[in-house]
Amino acid sequence: MIINIKCNKKLDKKTVGSKAYHLNQMFRLGCQICDGYILTATFFDAFCSFNSISITDRDFSEKIEKGRFPGIQRDILNKVFKKLTNEKGRVIVRSGSLEEDTAVNSFAGIYESIGNISNCVDMLTAIKTVWASYYKSNVEEYAGMKRSSMPVIIQKMLQCDKAGMVFTRNPLTYEQEYVIEACLGSNDKILQDECEAERYVVSKDGKENRTRGVLTRREVKKLVQIADKIEHELGFPCDIEWGMAGKVCYMFQARPIVFTAKEDIYYYSREEMDCILLDRYAKPASVCYLSLLDAWQSKVYLSFYHKKTGKAMQEFPLCFLYNRVYWNNRYQQKYFQDDGGAFLYKKMKFYFLAATGYRKWYGRLRNYDKKIFGYQKRLVCAFELDELINLLTDVIKNFCIYIGIDHFRFLGIAQILYHKVEKMNMLQDIGIKTNQAKTVQVNQELLRLARDIRSHKEEYQLFAENDESTILAALEHDEKYHIIWGKLQGFLKEHGHRGIDCDDLYYPHWNENPQSVITLLRQFLKNHLDEETEQENTAERTGFWKRRLVNLCGSYMCLREDQRYYFDKSWVLLRAILLKIADCLLEDNILEERQDIFHLTIREIVDGAKYQEYFPNKKVILDRKEYFRKADEMIPPYILKDSVSVAVQKGAGASSYKVMGVSSGHAVGKIRIINSIDDLADVKKGEIGVVRTFHPSWTPILKVISGLIMNYGNMLSHGCVVAREYKIPVVVFNGEAQEALREGDLVSIEGDKGRIHILHKSDSDIE
Repeated sequence: MIINIKCNKKLDKKTVGSKAYHLNQMFRLGCQICDGYILTATFFDAFCSFNSISITDRDFSEKIEKGRFPGIQRDILNKVFKKLTNEKGRVIVRSGSLEEDTAVNSFAGIYESIGNISNCVDMLTAIKTVWASYYKSNVEEYAGMKRSSMPVIIQKMLQCDKAGMVFTRNPLTYEQEYVIEACLGSNDKILQDECEAERYVVSKDGKENRTRGVLTRREVKKLVQIADKIEHELGFPCDIEWGMAGKVCYMFQARPIVFTAKEDIYYYSREEMDCILLDRYAKPASVCYLSLLDAWQSKVYLSFYHKKTGKAMQEFPLCFLYNRVYWNNRYQQKYFQDDGGAFLYKKMKFYFLAATGYRKWYGRLRNYDKKIFGYQKRLVCAFELDELINLLTDVIKNFCIYIGIDHFRFLGIAQILYHKVEKMNMLQDIGIKTNQAKTVQVNQELLRLARDIRSHKEEYQLFAENDESTILAALEHDEKYHIIWGKLQGFLKEHGHRGIDCDDLYYPHWNENPQSVITLLRQFLKNHLDEETEQENTAERTGFWKRRLVNLCGSYMCLREDQRYYFDKSWVLLRAILLKIADCLLEDNILEERQDIFHLTIREIVDGAKYQEYFPNKKVILDRKEYFRKADEMIPPYILKDSVSVAVQKGAGASSYKVMGVSSGHAVGKIRIINSIDDLADVKKGEIGVVRTFHPSWTPILKVISGLIMNYGNMLSHGCVVAREYKIPVVVFNGEAQEALREGDLVSIEGDKGRIHILHKSDSDIE
């Protein structure tokens, strides 16, 4: 009926309740806890029996408060009080139900806890009050449940010099970092909002973000070590109450941090958003990929002038809505347009970063690639869930450290340099540098492969007369095609990490779906395309500083394309790891389908693999899948101002449209709608492509079309940057061009003036 909380044997959780069970675990782990005793459910049942109280009584809680303890219980409790107080101390009576302090419900502040009790009579009253609180209406409203009895904890009351909370995960962002809150005196000041706690954030690698100084560095380190040990022992991310008396640190409570799995996590907006849709995300992205982007932007450098990580900034570059990615205009205005201005020191710092940053990025590629190769080898041998989770976090960390760390500020440098070169009317000269990008090199290799196929009659007929699956099967199994099959295999080994449709981890890459490469080759063969010729560098005839600026801008345009190429090496590896994790979760009946893994956040996957109660239930996953499907069917708003959609383009029916020119030139041709890579094989030479999004792997199509209309984009969008190197005009419609233009429409586009003219409607549009 009554158990010493400092018992050295493992207690029964159902008998003593969650709070007492965790306190006993911490004691057996070697942590300091206050002396105390547990009144088990049996103790309560004996009390009810003595007072003829039944749980079915309508005034059950009132009868508990008015009840009397039987003599034997009074004697036991009197001895407990004397032992804990030594006649002059104080005790605290705490609730300790089984459903309390779980990963689903914390019940924080719902049940009564009564402290500073200085006599036995008040302690007896407090026990009855705590019992009665278990059956009051606010509890039922909170959890919709009632139990037959509740254990109670009686502990010695400690007068603290310092007290607070420590979280083994950031409770706001769920980042894997320790958050410590501390105040002088009792913990009640924090819990009852009577004082502002000082906060210390400590990363998992030990880096500390200090505030004023209630705690010393040694005390912070000690709390982190204790919290880490408790989390490991208890088996879940913890919210721990602690207090210090003298030099001794006591643990008062440990419970799981309650994480809520939201169904609409990246579907609905709950903030005042001032943003514009990124062209690469016209299609919706999965929750998994968006969570990766969300975490990434908090860990990287977002300013030209210091190396503070994103979480220290006031604005993040990316916003998320309708499972899509939007660019934050407030971030753009605050951090992305500042080249130092009139401040000489800042201006020098900007140009020093611009002159050296891209070189350092390329210098890190060797280590990045080396680690990727090592991770690929580890993946082959990894089958256990914990191995796969460790590999997942290692790949993400490698990406951030080596190539993701500077991405956004390098993007800003590229934009500032681009506008400077634009003002000098020398944009055509940056092509010498951008033609060195990996994207262009991959295109050249594909063109050479197409040339080899064209030079052999049988191979050419195979590609000209069959579909992709038939071609691929013949190449793989027919010995007479072994040479071209070997070349294709070599190409995929080198570049198979390239994506197909979108950066999202949800979609396969070339190595998973080589038919997409066959599609591109068929397109090259059909239109008899040859390799690009080298461009003349007219910038060599300009002054030194102008030439330097043009070359620097070209280097960052090239870097922008190369970043996408090398990002894909991590994306394809992460996808493979996640699918292997999905196989493990299918065996444990946590997922219903393999692709369901992409409807979980990275944090949910990592924490859920360690603590299974943190996996969202199947209904949450099902709802997220439905949001993903709905997002794919909708036309997303392009520009949002204070979360309200701003109309940019007029609707269908007009004969001309004012658009944004992003690559100069003039072209006339028939409209070809390109929704996915499957549409690329049908494109004919000279047509004008209309795309919702333009993936880097589609770049070869720019050798075929005479012009490009993008739904969304800007001067630095991938399709625009590369199209300028192919000397074709590109315009951005600033809306859904598919709503105004039909396949087969004859149109002219002017990249310089930013105009689309409909010259003749297609027959399919005439009723």
